[in-house]
Amino acid sequence: MERRKKSHRRSFPIVPATLFCSALCLYLTVPAQGSIIHYLPLDDPAPVDVIAGTTVTNFGAVPTADRNGAADSAYEFNGLTDYIHAEINVNPSTLPQMTWGAWVRSDIAHTTATSNVRAIASHDNGGFDRQFGIDHRVGNEISAFKGNGVLGGYPQSAGVWYFVAVTYNEPTQDIKLYVAAQGDTSQTGFTVISGTLAVVDDGHDYIYLGENPYTPVNEYWDGAIDNFFIDNQVLNLDALADIATNGIAIPEPSTWAILLLGGSCLAGFRVRRKRP
Repeated sequence: MERRKKSHRRSFPIVPATLFCSALCLYLTVPAQGSIIHYLPLDDPAPVDVIAGTTVTNFGAVPTADRNGAADSAYEFNGLTDYIHAEINVNPSTLPQMTWGAWVRSDIAHTTATSNVRAIASHDNGGFDRQFGIDHRVGNEISAFKGNGVLGGYPQSAGVWYFVAVTYNEPTQDIKLYVAAQGDTSQTGFTVISGTLAVVDDGHDYIYLGENPYTPVNEYWDGAIDNFFIDNQVLNLDALADIATNGIAIPEPSTWAILLLGGSCLAGFRVRRKRP
């Protein structure tokens, strides 16, 4: 008796399709600002670095309304004792190219020549290390430290929200200060002030929001700070206008969970091809 040959059915996993779908989903959900390494939205009961998870400790700042009027979506600093400590190293030896920035609002006009310096973010140890804020040495305007003095400035008004960012390029010794009022965050709404960085030693290996960590000075911020970020690249005007206008997109944990679950399910399927 002739033995009948057993037919075989070959199965083909649809891994390529799964990978394609996963890659597409990743493309759609990963934030455009992919080089941002620290982000403190400052809209939680306790300030959190939602990207790097670094240790952040609040010393007195309280939740307040943000620039859009949303309650408890920014932090208010009293100008006397409040600050936030974050274990983030922004030294030039660690980040030779860097951008940092935030939305800020000052509660006082800073109109007199004797007004104190007010720090928005700083790691200064007395050598004009990286810091931006308001400084009476440049007419009580929004400004930044540049290693051997102050770069500035941009005139500000009490009660008005401003997007402020500073870029540092140590290899070329370039520093730029970017400021835009809330009313116009398009590229044409920005003022850009350029300067030259001095070669200096490192400052502290941590930062303060709302104060200069250099002990002999009291440079407390007197208003609100929101959406603080640090990028490990020198961002250009186009990128900063995009952040100021559209914000920083962080995928929710549920997005990643759904993506992984969907990929796992798809990977378990097989497509069978029938032999004629």
